[in-house]
Amino acid sequence: MVDIKKIILLLLLVPAVYANMDNYNNYNSILIDLNVSSTADSDVTGSNPRLDLVNISVLFFPRDNYMQKIISEKFYSDPSTNAKKSEDSIAFIWKNPEIKKYSFSTVYGINTFNSIIKVNNKIKFPLTNLEKELAKYTVPTEYIDVNDAIKRQAAEIAEGEDDYYKVVFKLADWVNKNINYSLNTLTEEVVEKSSWVLENKYGVCDELTNLFISMARSLGIPARFVTGTVYTNLGYAFQNHGWAEVYFPGYGWIPFDVTFAEYGWLDPSHVKLSDSFDSGSPSISYMWKSYNVNLNTNDLLIEAKVANATGSAEKIVDFRVKPIFEEVNFGSLVPVELNVKNLKPYYVAMTFKIKKAPGIYNGTTSKSIVLAPNEEKPLYWIFYAPVMEDKNYIYISEIEVIDNFNYAEESKVKYASIYDSYDLNSVTSLINSLAPEQKKELLSDVSITCNASKEYFYSDEMALVYCKIESTGNKILKDINICLLAECKKIDLSIAESRNIIFSYTFKTSGNYMAIAKHEDLEKYSKFYIKVIKKPIVILKIQNISEINYNEIKNMTLEIVTNAKINNLTLKLSKHDAASIDELEGRYVLTLQLKGKNLLKEMPIDLKYKDEVGKYYFLSNSIDIKVINIPWYRRFFMLE
Repeated sequence: MVDIKKIILLLLLVPAVYANMDNYNNYNSILIDLNVSSTADSDVTGSNPRLDLVNISVLFFPRDNYMQKIISEKFYSDPSTNAKKSEDSIAFIWKNPEIKKYSFSTVYGINTFNSIIKVNNKIKFPLTNLEKELAKYTVPTEYIDVNDAIKRQAAEIAEGEDDYYKVVFKLADWVNKNINYSLNTLTEEVVEKSSWVLENKYGVCDELTNLFISMARSLGIPARFVTGTVYTNLGYAFQNHGWAEVYFPGYGWIPFDVTFAEYGWLDPSHVKLSDSFDSGSPSISYMWKSYNVNLNTNDLLIEAKVANATGSAEKIVDFRVKPIFEEVNFGSLVPVELNVKNLKPYYVAMTFKIKKAPGIYNGTTSKSIVLAPNEEKPLYWIFYAPVMEDKNYIYISEIEVIDNFNYAEESKVKYASIYDSYDLNSVTSLINSLAPEQKKELLSDVSITCNASKEYFYSDEMALVYCKIESTGNKILKDINICLLAECKKIDLSIAESRNIIFSYTFKTSGNYMAIAKHEDLEKYSKFYIKVIKKPIVILKIQNISEINYNEIKNMTLEIVTNAKINNLTLKLSKHDAASIDELEGRYVLTLQLKGKNLLKEMPIDLKYKDEVGKYYFLSNSIDIKVINIPWYRRFFMLE
């Protein structure tokens, strides 16, 4: 018998940057002060120097768009001169100037907004009849190159998918998950080509973005490189940053930040300064006319800070986190389902991050999902329960998940030695049955309908699932696999034929399950619900008291521990009511006052309780304590 002492709540924070998020994702609007500046030094190289003209043109500066609005703009220069602003540049021009140091700054107040371009309708992939002015965004460039390896990888990711938004999402998410973001000194100062990044599997933000654009362009998807600045929790300050924009016919250019896993949406700390065909485009140009004078130029300096942040971002998805097994043994794996529903009538891509959890099985703290308008889909993680040194407790860990906008949902998982353990095979089989890999085409010639044989099953009971498979086409189909969890049965179907198949399985948890009909590379699914009632295991621990005096009164504790919720519990001592509890889950301690004179015989203890569906259970024990110093007259009656 396990001595379960009490329940301990453990708050296990994920050891990652997500554990202490510091961003502006959940604000509706922020006001950003931006300063773009640089300097150039005059260098005399010979006699009779003369400087006739200096022209410094800034190519990186903010423009109004759906995500940002310029509310103030000022230009400064030393020596003082007027700035000339055009669509493509801001030019500082000095005529017949002194031979000295030149500096400038462009200062802005910018309102940025937490906005999404609403793609309401499905766009067919691949694109056809691409407009001429967009075709240039599908060709390789110096850094955004395309080789056979890039073409192959992009084609594998997009294979079979005919939804343009989902193809773009899959490309972006693949780069985010498979290319390591690394501030390696080899790439921090010099941008590497996309082909190099794919081969070496790491890079900085510019290089991850380059590879994503290369993959998109290799599939005929127009994409361009964006330069700007963004607030980041690496240093908790604004930094220069690169992301992509992808063209969506009928909707325009939509942002995808593969470094931050923000797809189709950007947090409002992003400030766009420029877009271009290639990531190697210059940020500033210098021109001068002189005799025996050179101009030594310096890098463009981009500085930003948040002046104000207001409002709350709208909630666009609803999500619930739930461990499929809410009670497990030490060291057991714990499959966790995150059910996500798109609340909007347009496409939404969302990234979810683990903030609190027990151990994560494969180390993946974030997962992303794309949802069509009003679509609902699950995501799955696998956690593991820690092995605790003291196993005489029930431990509880919180699981907390946040989305892109810092909205959070949480749940709990219990682990103790009285619960079941689940290995990798059973967990992955269960997850695959709940959310099988979606094939690109459905098996249209077959229908499958599955249902449980009764309303509920106990967790130790063999459940029966009845599946009806019917031919709905005009073909004879051979070798159709009908699968539930890890069990598959092979059948043939003639035209207009139907077959019945029975699966038997011991389900451990309630939920939606999936049966699959597989034929060649096609699948058809049937979802059904199984309600599982956990049969309660109740442990009654009686405090050990070796002896008691006849005239003595002692307190004794009874401890009741249950692994599942029980109802209407009554406890009787010698057929007399001692306690009544409407509902119990976990641990209950009762203190009894015992008189030695009442313990001359064993005192029976009877427990009666009901499970979740009203079934009664009974548990009996007894109190047997040695009574000492019994009076002689009482002994006389004991002999009768």
